[in-house]
Amino acid sequence: MTARGRRKCSDHAQTAPHIAIVGQPNTGKSTIFNLLTHGKQHTANWSGKTVEPQEGVCRSSSGETYTVVDLPGVFSLSPHSDRERVACAYLQKENPIGIVLVLDGSQLSRSMYLLTDFMGLNIPIVIVVTMIDILKFQRRDVDFQKLEIILGVPVIPVIGTHRRSRAKIIAGLERLMGKRPLLCCEEFTAACKKITGEGSDALRIAGYRHKWIRDRLMEICACPLQHRPLNKFDHVALHPVWGIILAFFFLFSGFAISAVVAGRLQHFLQKIANFGVKAGGASGIPPLLAEILNGAIFPGLTIAAYLLIFVGVLTLVIGIMEDVGYVARIAYLFDGLMGRIGLQGKCVIPFISGFGCTVAGVCGARVIDCPHQRRLTIAACWVVPCSGTWGTVGFVAVLFFGSRAVWVILGLFLLMILHIILTTRIFRNGCRSMPAEMLMDLPHYHRPHWRNIFGIVFRQMGQLLFKSIPAILLTAFLLWSFLRQFNSMQTDVFTNQLARFSAIFGLHWKLFVALALSLINRESALGGIAVLFGETSYILSAADGMLAQNLQWASIGTSLVKSVSPQGALAFLCAFFLSPPCCAAIAVTAHEIRSYAWTLRLLAYYFLGALLAAAIISRAASLFF
Repeated sequence: MTARGRRKCSDHAQTAPHIAIVGQPNTGKSTIFNLLTHGKQHTANWSGKTVEPQEGVCRSSSGETYTVVDLPGVFSLSPHSDRERVACAYLQKENPIGIVLVLDGSQLSRSMYLLTDFMGLNIPIVIVVTMIDILKFQRRDVDFQKLEIILGVPVIPVIGTHRRSRAKIIAGLERLMGKRPLLCCEEFTAACKKITGEGSDALRIAGYRHKWIRDRLMEICACPLQHRPLNKFDHVALHPVWGIILAFFFLFSGFAISAVVAGRLQHFLQKIANFGVKAGGASGIPPLLAEILNGAIFPGLTIAAYLLIFVGVLTLVIGIMEDVGYVARIAYLFDGLMGRIGLQGKCVIPFISGFGCTVAGVCGARVIDCPHQRRLTIAACWVVPCSGTWGTVGFVAVLFFGSRAVWVILGLFLLMILHIILTTRIFRNGCRSMPAEMLMDLPHYHRPHWRNIFGIVFRQMGQLLFKSIPAILLTAFLLWSFLRQFNSMQTDVFTNQLARFSAIFGLHWKLFVALALSLINRESALGGIAVLFGETSYILSAADGMLAQNLQWASIGTSLVKSVSPQGALAFLCAFFLSPPCCAAIAVTAHEIRSYAWTLRLLAYYFLGALLAAAIISRAASLFF
């Protein structure tokens, strides 16, 4: 979008009436927000994803413009957490012109408790009921027209992932702006005033609210709503032992599948690169341009294409797990395990976000209410490998170990867990208080919404295409340009000293350079590998100085395997896996915890720990290779 377009949208956001989207966690608020604003906010089938208000502009077919604000999920208007305080503060201070109250149609008895908090408030409300597809799947019939009569406000049942639901919700917004409907039930309001006037405690008021909800549900439901028992899969998925094993299996399988699929395409990518090299030689292009193409561009593009394929498959696998509702089970399972090492089970949520990008994982730690727990979660989140890390790890692991790479990935998973335990114990600063208990809804299982899943996959690949791949190509070009300034004798003096230093940690000097480049951007390590191990051989014609027809460019993989031993590859994988994240994640960490000293201490801990672990792994692996 152009700067003029951004200013125009900003002007609309300031002048248009503000409408807040409110609801309990995991009711589909962000999905409704994206539907109305054509936004790209990430949605997931687990609670606590939205941690701060998100703002967008919605335009109706009649030309009306609204500023829609997606608020963090709240269980009541009596705030007990940071997210609830943010939402309630917005409603009190910003005074939106109306509210879209989102209810989970598959769990109305729980969602309607928040609805009772809005009874009698002087603010127009439209109710949007989501998860209607689950109601149909469960063969439960709910009379929403009757519920609309009871409540006195529009009630709009939708399937949030269907585009045609947008017209229904916008029609509700137009009714909200025109008729200004207020949520009011005289019987409920009078009963609450009577109970309050008698000086009864909050427990009795809560009891009446639950009774009122049950009575209303009996009126609108064709059959009584019963407690949902665990299905056969959940008996295994939520088991304290088998459930954890199953969770590791699914996560491990996702990364293994991604590495294998991308690895199978390496030969195809190499053929494309070699074809480009031959085409460059056959066309008789100038030597300098040929050097740039074959020394930087072709190696960078080959590595970037591998990373794009790997991230696409990985995002698809994790996206399916999120969409069907399994990720919430993982957080529930790991609550007890994380509690033993001093973390909340909810920390699994930023960990899973960190698999896409460490910045998202650090920001996602806002779902942790306790400041000390949030800081510990951020410290542990640094070891969670982002997509760029997995791209590099998958490339090197498959290249050196082939089908045995899955065992290398499993070992790195176990190493990640040990690192999280050690990090938590070191950075908890003697605080041994037990983490707060986690309250989280376990959503119903969904059939995968393939349009949403592939939308997330394509967005992730698009972001990678426009952010990470240019970083790889730029790193490759700058490194190639830098090395080109020195002759072989000058280069040998520097590399010999660097080789002696990196050998202490079992690393090849070229891989040590790639490890250092990863601090700029994780994908930059791949750019360094592409240039340092992409050997180009030029034969110049004495007559005209043009490149001869037999220009050759050696495979990156072939050169890498020739130069590095298997134990050296394992040492690099270990060091790269445990090394600090990119500079963007480091900056966000300093901003989130508001302490540069603590961030620098964490940075030194991760970098030195990665080198120490590489030295240990290298010497241990030398016993087997």
